[in-house]
Amino acid sequence: MTSPNRDIIDEIKSKLDIVNVIGEEIELQDEGGGHFVGSVPPVGHSGKSLKVDQNLQIWHDMKNSDGGDVFDWIGRSFSDPRGRDFPEVLRIAAERAGVELIEITAEERERVEVYNLLTKVAGIYHQNLTPELYDTIKEKWGIDRETVDRLQIGYAISGDDLLKLDRLTLQQSGLIYESFSHVVFNHRIIFPYWKNGKVAYMIGRTLDGQPKYLKLLVSSEKYPEIKVQNSCFYGEDSLRGVDYCIITEGVTDCIVMLQAGFPCISPVTVQFREKDHTKLISLTRELKCVYICNDNEENEAGIKGALKTAEALERARIETRLIILPKPEGCDKIDIADYMKEYSPEDFKKLMDSSMELCDYLLEQQVISTTSTSTTRLKAFKVFAVNDLSFMPDDEWEVFVKNEVAKKFRLNKTDINKVFAAIEKERQKKNRNEAGEQKTQENGEEGEEESTRYKLPPLEERLKAYPEEVIRKANEILDSGDPFLYICDTWNEIHVGDRNLGEMLACSIACTQLLNAGIGIHEKPSGDSESGKSHACLSMGKLCPPWKFRATTFSPKVLYYMPDLIPGTILYTDDIDLSDKGVVSTIKKATADFENETVMDTVIDGKPVTKSIPARIDFWLSSVDSIDDVQLGTRFIYSNTESETGHDHEVNHKQKGRCLGIAPEESSEKVLICRCMLEYICDNLYNVFSAYGFVSTWSEESKKRNQEKFLDVLLSVTVFNYRQRETVHGNLVGTLEDWKQAVSIYSYVAQNNSCMLTDEEIVILHTIHEMCQLYCDGAQHKKLFKELKETNKFKKSESTLKRILLGDTKGKQGFKEKVPGFTYDKVEQPILGENGFEIRGAGKTRALCYSYDGDLFDGLPEGVDVVEAIKNGIFVSCDYEIAEALEQVFKDDPVQVYKLKDNSRELYNWKREYRNQKKPSEISRNQQNSNAQNFASSNFPIVNNNNKNDNNMGRNHKKGDEEGGEINMYPSSPQMEKNTCISKTPLKTVNSVNSANSASANSDQGLISAPCSLNSEASIYSRLREILKRFVQSRYHFVVDSVPEMVEKFNTKYPGFKRELGEQTVLDVANKLNERGWN
Repeated sequence: MTSPNRDIIDEIKSKLDIVNVIGEEIELQDEGGGHFVGSVPPVGHSGKSLKVDQNLQIWHDMKNSDGGDVFDWIGRSFSDPRGRDFPEVLRIAAERAGVELIEITAEERERVEVYNLLTKVAGIYHQNLTPELYDTIKEKWGIDRETVDRLQIGYAISGDDLLKLDRLTLQQSGLIYESFSHVVFNHRIIFPYWKNGKVAYMIGRTLDGQPKYLKLLVSSEKYPEIKVQNSCFYGEDSLRGVDYCIITEGVTDCIVMLQAGFPCISPVTVQFREKDHTKLISLTRELKCVYICNDNEENEAGIKGALKTAEALERARIETRLIILPKPEGCDKIDIADYMKEYSPEDFKKLMDSSMELCDYLLEQQVISTTSTSTTRLKAFKVFAVNDLSFMPDDEWEVFVKNEVAKKFRLNKTDINKVFAAIEKERQKKNRNEAGEQKTQENGEEGEEESTRYKLPPLEERLKAYPEEVIRKANEILDSGDPFLYICDTWNEIHVGDRNLGEMLACSIACTQLLNAGIGIHEKPSGDSESGKSHACLSMGKLCPPWKFRATTFSPKVLYYMPDLIPGTILYTDDIDLSDKGVVSTIKKATADFENETVMDTVIDGKPVTKSIPARIDFWLSSVDSIDDVQLGTRFIYSNTESETGHDHEVNHKQKGRCLGIAPEESSEKVLICRCMLEYICDNLYNVFSAYGFVSTWSEESKKRNQEKFLDVLLSVTVFNYRQRETVHGNLVGTLEDWKQAVSIYSYVAQNNSCMLTDEEIVILHTIHEMCQLYCDGAQHKKLFKELKETNKFKKSESTLKRILLGDTKGKQGFKEKVPGFTYDKVEQPILGENGFEIRGAGKTRALCYSYDGDLFDGLPEGVDVVEAIKNGIFVSCDYEIAEALEQVFKDDPVQVYKLKDNSRELYNWKREYRNQKKPSEISRNQQNSNAQNFASSNFPIVNNNNKNDNNMGRNHKKGDEEGGEINMYPSSPQMEKNTCISKTPLKTVNSVNSANSASANSDQGLISAPCSLNSEASIYSRLREILKRFVQSRYHFVVDSVPEMVEKFNTKYPGFKRELGEQTVLDVANKLNERGWN
């Protein structure tokens, strides 16, 4: 792997002269000025259809409408020289250049893509030029049409120029920022920087207004996603094959010089930056002479800049000469573009001949009064010799000082000899000190860069950004209001609908402050393109303090190198490539251990360095593409955006609101109040104790990630109410109110986060499931597509459907990887027409068919909304009384509670002991009616989509009928845990088959189960043995190869026994029955 600082592509190009490469195959004629012509076979009449520009290192074959740089010439015989064939093209080029090619880094490949895009954009801008703009450029700077076309000088009209280009690469190129909301160049003349045949940078010049010049954005702490560096000089390709060059101040000056046939470069400012001196010296080291010609103006800014550049070159032993443009009378300023309007290239060559060396120019500027004494002149002599000429080599300095300088200061040899030894010693000391200071400074800056991360200012400083009234209202809500409700309501004023998504995003923010979080709350909204996913995330980002939320695009390793990325940051991106294994790997590592930083050991400049991603980083990804990596996918929450007609109507109405002008101050004040509240909330880290979460029971315990996500939501809700909750033993204590709110929030996503499918994918899978019952070979692809289209369940193309089901060649996974029980195969079928019907007499073909034999839809009643039924299944239950008792024990003796974490048996024994200490009449069943979830403290309706429990019960009845009658999966007795869940509508009681239609089934109880007729614990074991036998008979025909595997499936189907008796007890009973042959 090449080192991070090595630009191997530029190195290869710099060693390949395009004229030499093409000249090996084509006979080229030199037309002067770096322009060559020839013709690719077969040679035409003129023999000049091939144009080669040595200055820009590009070629253009007019006969075949082809062209590009040296790589494009080498790769013209390949089918995809800039794509899959590029590695081979690069290998050939490296071999010709004599460069060892080890491996191309991802950064280098990204840079190639950015340069290709910038080259394409230069062409787009060039096409915007009108005849009037051509005339303006000619009149203002003297640049003719031929030069404008050759250098692709253009005009940026607006951001619409770039709409059809790849957004990610646009951001990486620095042409746009903040997700297309800002375009760098608008209504400016654009000057592309050509380097090795590609555009590497751009600068825009306004014809009126300020700032006069605007440069392309570059990679920085603020814009780490940008891959462009302002590291190239304008015109540097013109230095190939020459022995001198001109350095100008402005870009138009440089272009005028190139137009006149002079090799020329420009920093596009008065002087080169110090960090660019190394490159400047490398470019000019082999030249015989460098001429610097800056603007000549009253403030002498150009001359001063020229002197600093000249000194840097002279210190590198590169001969440098200064050209001072003659300034006309009455004119304050003149630059090369102005000069060349009146004079010819021959006139400029005369200026080159009369140019001055740096030491001569400096000496000429010394003014020696005719009345000064010898002592005064001697003092001035010593200062000038030591300070102003420090750049000169010792031998040249000595000769120059003893002759020209002595003569200027009117000192004789005797005077010089008396002081020369002293000033020589002083000069050497000064040079040593300067060298030492520079080295210390460089080392200090390097060390500081490695060790310093951005530190968040204290809360008191951050609050200075908010008005006093905002701070007052924020504190009032935090003390006695509902911060969570206020933030979500404000969000819904900015973003229409999608309430559950907004609630989940809010919880994600609070989760970053949790010290006992699980995996964090990482959001991947699902929905069609233009459904508002990005707007939802960005709208919540507006409610965050600026330091808390970061909208960006990042390459695989950049997160390790962000010094201003602080713990607890929300990272949002809408266009990240989720098929990029490097990006996926980085996110996986950062989310694997949410509470701790992610460490990477690497090597920089030959030294081992440790880099890290801070702890508690939450990711929001709103791209349309799904997360195909299963391991990473289970760590994200998939909240759906709304797509109904009514919602679209409201969105449309909201969009038209922009026509009403500036929003009222009240709206902006609400945003500030939200930010201010989050400043307070996110100023601390929290441990949260929730007895309700600890004693809860998850309906599918095998879906461990799903439960982990819910628990993080539960603890996050408590964080919002940190001022209104008790703090006991260093923990915020979560309440029943927090539990109910968390259940309400998570109920929308519980099931489809468990099955890892979007709403659209659930519909497709269910259609396949239904068709498999009608067709023995499964769902044929064309029939499936026709069915989905006719029922208006799928609005996309057939190829998109196929990609969803089978994945694609770019690494996107299909149903086979994501859906257990899904298979596909090619089966001999009649040939179907476009309408999905058989074409009689057409014979048969092998058609693609899909099958699904999983259990996701088992027991669903006919006619039910399949998405709603899947999403709204009961997912968690809790015994409120046990939770309240556990909370009291925690307050009295936390050590006793922590012992219950060891294993589930400990908790089960504790619950039994607690119940045995109470009389049966004292045991409360916590029966919740339909109003249980309505909070008295706020108007926020806790809408719990567990209101389809009737459907869930229906599913259970159907399964029971198939296996010999309904089974009570949740047997109960006075000694047993009573499980409750929240429900908006009354739930039917599940009893034995004989009581399925009893009056108790219609009781208004928000319960998963109700008391049955079993009065002793012995009855539980008897019921367990009975149900185990039925289960083994129906599933295994009494032949069980692995009892533990069987018990695991049994506990998944009937979790009540495991919950009441413990997993080990169920396993023991099963082992005994197996030993007896299930008799």
